[in-house]
Amino acid sequence: MNVEELAKVIEAEGIQRTSSALASLGYGLYPIAKAPTLPASALVTGVIRLSSPTGYPLQGYPVVVTAVRSGARHVAGGANTALDLVETKSTFYTDGSGMAQIPLAKGARVRVEVASTSYSRELTVPQVNFDLLSTDIASEFGDGLSSPSFAPRVLVRSDL
Repeated sequence: MNVEELAKVIEAEGIQRTSSALASLGYGLYPIAKAPTLPASALVTGVIRLSSPTGYPLQGYPVVVTAVRSGARHVAGGANTALDLVETKSTFYTDGSGMAQIPLAKGARVRVEVASTSYSRELTVPQVNFDLLSTDIASEFGDGLSSPSFAPRVLVRSDL
């Protein structure tokens, strides 16, 4: 089923019946906000580019961003916004050129992971746009960003 067919089902059956049917299968259906809560001035873009060892872009690769609880807040128009009250996960996918551009709230603490790999990076989002894979990121933005880390590969040896 493609997106157009799914939209026709939702229109024909209604959102409540469609949501109930999906829930019985273990899936959820919820509306996504049309615009971010924070103003554009409170957001920066983290960019990640992925390619294969042969130089071809990895298209449609999931990059997961998880809020890390740190007490970060943003005040816009006199209203407080909690940036990390709940450890939410958002998934972004690389485009045809292997790149994902991820909007992030300045000052938020997040963990970025590339799905199906051992790549993980925890960072405090800087005040300017940045490259998520930069190894020189600490000197570029101060000590708010950790170096990327990879889970160790453990070799298992058995005696026969």
